[in-house]
Amino acid sequence: MAGGFQVFQIVKDWFWVLLFAAVCLGTYLFVDPSKAARPALLSGAAKAGQEPDPHEDHAKGEAAANSGQYGVALRYFLKGASRNQPFDEDWLGTFYLNGKGVEQDYAAALAWFQKAADQNDPTAEEYLGYMYEGGLGVETDLGKARDWYKKSADQGNELARQALADLDRPQ
Repeated sequence: MAGGFQVFQIVKDWFWVLLFAAVCLGTYLFVDPSKAARPALLSGAAKAGQEPDPHEDHAKGEAAANSGQYGVALRYFLKGASRNQPFDEDWLGTFYLNGKGVEQDYAAALAWFQKAADQNDPTAEEYLGYMYEGGLGVETDLGKARDWYKKSADQGNELARQALADLDRPQ
């Protein structure tokens, strides 16, 4: 019986060796080198040891989002949000508000908009007004909605100015 165990052990060891070789050979033979994943070349800023331009990453994220590639966009916006970029935090808020690329989550949307609004971002302030006006993830509070819309409108946000006018219009 001991001899049978040794044969089994040898066959098992060779199985893994052959499987590894087959995977490597298959990858070599069947992967088109022109389509193989290659590491991205470092930008000039990264080579020089500088921080990459956050606007460049944001533009890539926005392009991905506009083409429906929400997973790709999400990675770019999370990267920007980790550097406290309010325009990326705005996009993350809208993803959670609308359920694009993530599960719809009003609490998460509110948190991202609040983070950007804490940096005086007029778009985030407008969205906070919208959420308070509609009771999305919060109690409906027209006073808070009005305050957020006004804060955003005072920074030149035309959509917030219009929302404020609509809110103040008699029903």
